[in-house]
Amino acid sequence: MSLTLALMIMYPADPAWLQEFYSAVANSEMVMPMILCPGQGTPLPMATAVHTRDTGAAFFNPRLNEYVSTFPGIDGYIHCLVYSSQDIYNSVKQILHTKYEKLGLIVDPLVQNGRQIINICCKRKQCAIINLFTAGVPQYQLSFEQMQIIRQKPIIVKPKAVLAMPTAPEKEALPEVSHGDAPTLPKQNHALEEMEIGIQQLQTHLGDAIKEKSEMEARLKAMRNEYEKRVSELESSLNAVQDSSVPVTVWEAVENVARRFASRLIIHTRVKDIVEAWPYQKKPRCVTHTVKMLEAVARTLYHMKFESPDGYIDPLQFQGITGYELGMTEGKMTKRNQELDALRYCRYEDRTVPIYAHLKKRIDKNLHMRIYIGFLEEERKILIGQVGPHMPNSQTA
Repeated sequence: MSLTLALMIMYPADPAWLQEFYSAVANSEMVMPMILCPGQGTPLPMATAVHTRDTGAAFFNPRLNEYVSTFPGIDGYIHCLVYSSQDIYNSVKQILHTKYEKLGLIVDPLVQNGRQIINICCKRKQCAIINLFTAGVPQYQLSFEQMQIIRQKPIIVKPKAVLAMPTAPEKEALPEVSHGDAPTLPKQNHALEEMEIGIQQLQTHLGDAIKEKSEMEARLKAMRNEYEKRVSELESSLNAVQDSSVPVTVWEAVENVARRFASRLIIHTRVKDIVEAWPYQKKPRCVTHTVKMLEAVARTLYHMKFESPDGYIDPLQFQGITGYELGMTEGKMTKRNQELDALRYCRYEDRTVPIYAHLKKRIDKNLHMRIYIGFLEEERKILIGQVGPHMPNSQTA
């Protein structure tokens, strides 16, 4: 049985849209953005759907340069961004970096045959939106069922004449034999099949090599970023040691730690006024614990929040490592009191940041020390909102 006839029996009835899709994009080189998310070992296809606390699910629309709200799980699958050429991808690359930089590291895109990209999406139970909102180019928003059909088709486009041929097998005409030669057509068909199998294997190996290259480049970039970050921290620490003496006040201690951990901590402008008005700011034990508590925030708490895979902060684990008690929120009665609750917010740049989380230390019988903090997700830093006195609450107000 010839290869053409075998394909006809395997796929007896192609959907009407399939030939158009193959002619347009299936065998074209396509570009799929990739993202290396925190805690992931390898880059993942960039999805159009993101889930937020306020809006639920949203789809990114490059034409509007914004996310568009929608209901989560419209068809039960996450959709991946796919662009039909490198030029189109480059035209929205900066937008993708801006919109997705909070979710992970944008790495080099995956450039492959369109059908191979669809195979990747199918394996991950994802769908592909091709030429998303690109003017002048057809948009294919594929369902998972359509992608399964495409996945089964061969990479070589079938001529339209094949689709019109009858499905009943016809007898093949025997080749003419002259001068005692044996028929050569069956051997040619067998050689053609072997060539097509070899081409498919080479394409698979090429796809694997491209994927491995992207993964290695992503890991190298992540390692380079981490190296530069560590070098910056060491330089800051060295400069702080060289240009500062032993702190004798709480504010000097705050400045000292802030210089050494400038890549992780931001000191709010209100901290200095609060510290300098605190009667105990020159008490040696307060100065010492200011340094130790801020170092615990910059090292242990920062690692839990921004460097662990899930970003979960365990107060008991934190206390076991640092020796300092950590509270992540305030009591209900304090929060219900608007005046008391308002004290636990800081205005930073263009947004309001809650500073409910706080470290606790009892200096002596009547002196309790606190450091109140907030988390800046976009900057991946910790905001120090208050150092020194205990904020009034529902029990002390």
